[in-house]
Amino acid sequence: MLTNGVGSPGELAQNLISESEGVPPKPYGNPPGVANSILSVLAAVALLLLLVTTLRAPRWAAGRRSAPTPRLLLRLFPLTLVIVAGLVIPLTPALLRGSVNWQYWVIDLWLFPLLDLLGAVLVLGGISALVSRIVALQRGHVLLRRGRQGPSQPAEPV
Repeated sequence: MLTNGVGSPGELAQNLISESEGVPPKPYGNPPGVANSILSVLAAVALLLLLVTTLRAPRWAAGRRSAPTPRLLLRLFPLTLVIVAGLVIPLTPALLRGSVNWQYWVIDLWLFPLLDLLGAVLVLGGISALVSRIVALQRGHVLLRRGRQGPSQPAEPV
């Protein structure tokens, strides 16, 4: 089948004809390879940044214990945008074409696996970072209400 390779069907047909005539075929690049490289780097960077955000949640919460609640909610808003972006990014090619149905997901996983990987990293990493920050904030406030010292405060000598 002429369309199962990389490149346009016209290029593939031209290469088949030139091979049958004894002329070496014209080499062609792999355009999805460049896009896959970019998407894999973006997924790795997003994974690293969201992992660091998740692990630093207690330290982040310790610095914001005295902040008012509306300001804290505004500080959590970027992580919700990361989650929404992770849900929308895999749908972008379908939205540009104007149709999203169940068949799209099969085609999307076949054509754009790294786009789906980036979306999954953003959704799962964003949820992990958001939950860890909320839990760290709640634990910090509970520790303050009980009169205990948080992990970032030095202990008084006995």
